[in-house]
Amino acid sequence: MQNLNSASELIQTEESGTLMYLVHLDETQATKKATAITFIEIYKSRLEYSQQNKGQVFANFREQNIEFFEEDHKNPGWPVIESQVLKLDSGLVQSIHHGDVNLSRKEAAYRI
Repeated sequence: MQNLNSASELIQTEESGTLMYLVHLDETQATKKATAITFIEIYKSRLEYSQQNKGQVFANFREQNIEFFEEDHKNPGWPVIESQVLKLDSGLVQSIHHGDVNLSRKEAAYRI
């Protein structure tokens, strides 16, 4: 799969409307292969989210990695996507801890 760190770098430089981008790989214990990928993202607005889905960074990611996802039969070339738009009632994003190292927001974008 395309290096997820390079995807983070592209998002940071090409998608100014993406405020947070985190990736979690669910792996089986036996094979250590990803069985599901969860992307947790925050955007400046719904418009920014829509533009990201139509943008070149996401298009390239889909094209290079579609084999790793279940393809949406109603929308060929797209993975099956489950999305939830949540209304932010309150919250906070601080520095992110990766392992035992406390990373700043910028470092986290490159290391997670």
